[in-house]
Amino acid sequence: MDSKTSHMRVFAGIACVSAASLLLEVTLTRVFSVTMWYHFAFMSVSLALLGTAASGAFLYLTQRHFPANQLALRLPLLAALFSLAILLCFVAQLGIPFMPTKSLAGVANMGLIFAILAVPFFLGGLCISLAITHLSQQVGRLYFADLGGAALGCLLALPALANLGGPGAVIAIALLAALGAFLFASSAEARRIQRVTLLWAAALLVLLVLNGRFNFVRVEYIKGRAEGPKIYERWNTFSRFVVFPPRKDARPPGWGISDSYQGDYAGHMVMDIEAAAQTELLAFNGDLSTVEFLRYDVTNLAYYLKQDARVLVVGPGGGRDILSALVFGQREITGVEINPLIVDAVNVRYGDYTGHVYSDPRVNIVVDEARNYIMRSRQQFDIIQASLIDTWAATAAGAFALSENNLYTTQAFATYYHHLAPDGILTMSRWYFDWRPGETLRLVALGLAGWQSVGVSNPDAHLMVAARLVGTGPRQGLATLLMKKSAFTVEEVRKIEDVATRMGFTLFYTPLTSSDSEVAALVAAADLYAYCAAYPQNISPPTDDRPFFFNMLRLRDFLTSSTLLGALLLIVALLTLLTVLGPLWIFARQRVQSLSGAGWLIVYFVGLGLGYMLLEMPLMQRFILFLGHPTYALSVVLFSLLFFSGLGSYSTQNVPVERLQGRLRLALGSLIVVGAIYLIFLPIVLEHLIGLPLGVRVVVAALLLAPLGFLMGMPFPLGIALGRQRDTISLIPWLWAANGSASVLSSVLAVVLATTLGFSVAMGAGLAAYVLAFVLQYSHPLSYRGNVISPPP
Repeated sequence: MDSKTSHMRVFAGIACVSAASLLLEVTLTRVFSVTMWYHFAFMSVSLALLGTAASGAFLYLTQRHFPANQLALRLPLLAALFSLAILLCFVAQLGIPFMPTKSLAGVANMGLIFAILAVPFFLGGLCISLAITHLSQQVGRLYFADLGGAALGCLLALPALANLGGPGAVIAIALLAALGAFLFASSAEARRIQRVTLLWAAALLVLLVLNGRFNFVRVEYIKGRAEGPKIYERWNTFSRFVVFPPRKDARPPGWGISDSYQGDYAGHMVMDIEAAAQTELLAFNGDLSTVEFLRYDVTNLAYYLKQDARVLVVGPGGGRDILSALVFGQREITGVEINPLIVDAVNVRYGDYTGHVYSDPRVNIVVDEARNYIMRSRQQFDIIQASLIDTWAATAAGAFALSENNLYTTQAFATYYHHLAPDGILTMSRWYFDWRPGETLRLVALGLAGWQSVGVSNPDAHLMVAARLVGTGPRQGLATLLMKKSAFTVEEVRKIEDVATRMGFTLFYTPLTSSDSEVAALVAAADLYAYCAAYPQNISPPTDDRPFFFNMLRLRDFLTSSTLLGALLLIVALLTLLTVLGPLWIFARQRVQSLSGAGWLIVYFVGLGLGYMLLEMPLMQRFILFLGHPTYALSVVLFSLLFFSGLGSYSTQNVPVERLQGRLRLALGSLIVVGAIYLIFLPIVLEHLIGLPLGVRVVVAALLLAPLGFLMGMPFPLGIALGRQRDTISLIPWLWAANGSASVLSSVLAVVLATTLGFSVAMGAGLAAYVLAFVLQYSHPLSYRGNVISPPP
């Protein structure tokens, strides 16, 4: 086989390994959402980067065991081990209950799980770093194959999860990695590895088919506990959906049901989304009198003020809020549900149980993300209802949507205001706890800020808050916020007071009275934002730049180990220290110090690692609202950045040695300027284009990301090319490890900065990292003699 054909097979093998790594990374975000909590999903990104960094450190320390003349044997062997580790490590972590306690045992438990899952990423990263080290003269093409394969993995992620589920997708990923091993094993001396790989691939294919029927590889522990019997399970691209057997409790389900209701109900089934959000399928035979208890729910107070209304229900879930609107005789009901599996369960699979409530002629169900749908809609509604969306939906029927935070921002409330009829009402319900009322207070602050942002000078006259509370000591329960487009009339306030008295609800605040001192003080504050800043919890109104309603921690809270995210930051830092930085410092410090002028190049690659992730993660969040779903944003943004970064890398392949430094300066300078333009103008552009059809928005998103992605792909291979011109190419694995280590830490840092300070700050930090890289290469220029670049004398 000629050298060109051999190189092409290596490039194809790299693409397969990279695609498998990215697919595993995306699949683990889904699995972590189920087995842990969705807050931990981003850890799959950190694990992938940690494995990459550790592989560079390992290769640097063991170079004599990976000589260039053994590349044809080492690459297929490592890819085969990568395939094996994908399946074995995944199965191993499924058998370990997750215990996220704030203790040494809890940190050790999380560390063990993450360390196990870092192994396949380590082996996949070792394949790529080994190829780049010994084929560094082809670094532009290799990096293109790496990024192009990852982009392909983005495209494969959606159909793999939708058709195979989480565990099935992992088996298919192992099969893809085995294909990479087969492609690598092109030489005569690797024929035995090729045959073994074929047998392993055949075994994986059989397992994939059998698992689809018998469910051998499955999730065993949910949030640290064994899951009970279920009658239905289904995965799609953004959730795991489970239905449990029918049940009938002593009282109707729901935290908001008044104690004054003493009647019966027909029963219900619990639907569970991501093992964290629950919504009920209420047994319904078409007779609305059998669900009369819904009149006693605090989430439905707005219906006492509006009859024969046009209603929009955000997150109708199992149909509870739809039934509520029907019970109150509303004439037209639109439900916007983000999860198609829920719609199918309510109206098709369990339609006979639910009375096919979604097929009622007064009901129109739309599968979409609610905020995006409302922004594109030209309708106005008498009532917009969103009760307990994105959490345990025991009182209303909201599903656990990954796009939850975009519903709870000042800009979202302004959108709701503009889509209400002149006397329309927005009603939202959240949890209330006497000892930690932050969630309710933040909802009130959000209502005030949203109405102020559209020019309402006295939002306190447009606001009422009622709650259904339980407990004789510290109370807890459910609070409902009513925000009216026009001011509440005295008659409307008296009506709510009468209903609250009959139902035993507590009125925290009305324009006429108040019974809760904290809610009253918040409403009466002369400076809303100053009051929120002084409050012990972070109850400031979220914005589209910082849309994290459920995060009530400030930056100083994340800098301690008292939070789970703080613990995660500690874990990734320790794993990076143990597997990358520590071994390099102990065993290779003198070797690197002997390379004249190499220190700045290492720091340069640290800057690149920080910059790429600090731009990538906020960009994914920026596009969620525009594209209408987190899964679309993840796929489109990752694909676009990786694909166009790959093209950027490919464009550097044939740059003459004497032009490397100039091309690098041009690439970094352009990247910083373009990134600054994105930072300022991207939110404005996306807002103006959100009304386009989805397919057009996907194309627009890809085109918008193309220039930035192209420029982001250039500094890495140009830096490798410069590093190759030094006294030895042995430095390249160190550069790979430095870049990966910085990426690991920045993946967590991006989350911390975004949740506490906003996406703009996170992106600004990414640009600052690229500025650091730019300054470093300017302050340490390289001169060249002939075809060899060397440090200046």
